[in-house]
Amino acid sequence: MSGKEGKVFNGIVKFYNVAKGYGFLYADDLVDDVYFHINDWKNKSIPEAGDVVGFDVLKQSNGKTKAASILFLEAAPNKKPKDDRVTCPGCDRKIVPRLVIVRGAPSYSMCPYCGCKIRKFIDDDGDAPFRLLIIIVLSVVFFYFFLGSLAIKFFDT
Repeated sequence: MSGKEGKVFNGIVKFYNVAKGYGFLYADDLVDDVYFHINDWKNKSIPEAGDVVGFDVLKQSNGKTKAASILFLEAAPNKKPKDDRVTCPGCDRKIVPRLVIVRGAPSYSMCPYCGCKIRKFIDDDGDAPFRLLIIIVLSVVFFYFFLGSLAIKFFDT
């Protein structure tokens, strides 16, 4: 392979370990697979098996070959971009819902086109005033008995 050093090759990512940051490239013109490290990857995406790339072959000080200046040419045939959008029930468009904040907390998400509510985060079923009334009544009863017992102890002395 020493005669191939410095030449630009087209190949395919055969394997890539995301956790360790290295992988191997395969090219028809080369006998062996070529090692590469993520630092030599000249693209914003993460390499995946099957990606078509262009690369240089360099000889390392230990005598082994290494790919350098790896340029992404084409995505793997089975590689599809991730689509996190949801379909709006109101207008049937693919959307990224907008979050509506009420009193510092997420209340609901909505469609940016038609305004349809997508998901509720706070229970707004109308019984909040009833719950507030129960809390007030229980608080008054607690403090009446608590303060009443303190008053009896205070005046008994």
